[in-house]
Amino acid sequence: VSNLKPSVVGASGKEWTDESGAKHRALASCPYFTTELITSTGRAAVHAGTESFVSLVILEGQGAVENGEDRLSFATGDSLFVSAGSGAIQIKGECTFIKTTV
Repeated sequence: VSNLKPSVVGASGKEWTDESGAKHRALASCPYFTTELITSTGRAAVHAGTESFVSLVILEGQGAVENGEDRLSFATGDSLFVSAGSGAIQIKGECTFIKTTV
């Protein structure tokens, strides 16, 4: 990727709560990536579709990410990579993290 150009950031500041009760805030969106700040008070859902991987950076808190039978614990400062096509991912624990997709 050597021909990047400055982007116009869109959707910044939009806030919503998902079905699991996690709070989302759009940080930035451009043709190259989208970022959200997500705060979970116990559970959050993330979807890794076939169109993009999902990067999660844990800003504070601890818990576990689960996908079917797979479970991985995390804590503040951890960075997690979820492969494209992984489907529904459950984030369990009280935490704040940044979710990035392309």
